[in-house]
Amino acid sequence: MQGAGGFALHDGDRVLFYGDSITDNQFYPQYVENYVVTRFPNIRVNFVNYGWSGDRVTGGGGGDIDKRLARDVFPCHATVVTIMLGMNDGLYRPWDDNTARVFETGYEHILDELKSHGNPRVTIIEPSPYDDFTLPTTGYNTVLQRFADDLGGLATKVGATAVDFNAPVVDLLNKAKDANPDEARKLIPDRIHPTPPAHMVMGDALLKAWNAPSLVSAVQIDASTSTAAADNATVRDLKGSSAGLTWRELDGALPVYFDRNSAAVNLVLKSSTVFEDVDQEPLKVTNLTAGSYKLTIDGQDEGQFTADQLGNGVNLAELNTPMMKQAQTVDTWTARRQFVRQTAWRNYVVGLDGLGLSQRDQALRALDRLEADVVEHQRQAAKPVWHTFTLEKATAAVQE
Repeated sequence: MQGAGGFALHDGDRVLFYGDSITDNQFYPQYVENYVVTRFPNIRVNFVNYGWSGDRVTGGGGGDIDKRLARDVFPCHATVVTIMLGMNDGLYRPWDDNTARVFETGYEHILDELKSHGNPRVTIIEPSPYDDFTLPTTGYNTVLQRFADDLGGLATKVGATAVDFNAPVVDLLNKAKDANPDEARKLIPDRIHPTPPAHMVMGDALLKAWNAPSLVSAVQIDASTSTAAADNATVRDLKGSSAGLTWRELDGALPVYFDRNSAAVNLVLKSSTVFEDVDQEPLKVTNLTAGSYKLTIDGQDEGQFTADQLGNGVNLAELNTPMMKQAQTVDTWTARRQFVRQTAWRNYVVGLDGLGLSQRDQALRALDRLEADVVEHQRQAAKPVWHTFTLEKATAAVQE
């Protein structure tokens, strides 16, 4: 089974995120995992993040590249590997041909090793930007952009997928700067490490490269005939009266959760297409009599909308629906799963490597079982459930 619309990930895939501190920070991998788990609740895709702060194509604090590959990557038997390197490889200096050669040959070595160890499907991530846009320029991002051009060519050469993290984040920085210069400077506060809201743009770029569908579900109801058409949803018990409509609905997916109480999140959503790219959940109700209508889901008030607004369609993902609250729960379980996996890897696989401790492997097996338990809770939380919708004629008019 494959995700709808040719989505790049398949049932049974194991995705490994490899990179430096920007990957190690977990944020864009968490965003991608949340999307996959909520958008495709009936397929099982497992995720592992083995980014290491400071890493280059030659390795770093976790060991040289061959040690990293042998200890961290190959044992995972990943079917999909994303690689995000480059920020540290340019050495934070102007362009240097010798440095670039080390980067290119080192990257090719990684790809060759992956091909000979399971040959996973590879996504090459062109490095996210050094912030030369909300602060006075240093010119270092031009080095990263030249790396990105080289990586695009390398991806074509080896048949890998390439995704650009640089241009979308640069676009975000410039638009955010126009909207709020002070807050824009906080999106990459040290010029290198994007904050979690900025990572949403990076995760979105990866999902788009993987042909991720934007549709959560779509329901269209004709109030004059009390009939419904649905895409990735099931509608039952639709009843109409002079007072409005009621029905039961089971969607095939959940929306992606965004923390709209965060000013930084709202700035990113305003300055990018992230929300539009992943959270289309339209409810359209046509042929209603003129006036305004109160929408409730499971008795929860979701606001008032005019007949014209409902006829044009209301995106439910913009509201704090029970479905969005369920997606927030999934987000929490995803963070817990990442914590367990990170603990097992960094503290037991790496931290206790080579010490001859007889109980280490037993402890690792226990942590594997713990992670599996957390995953089951995550997936249970991601299963859509039936909801009761009511549209009731409101007494107070709403401005068109």
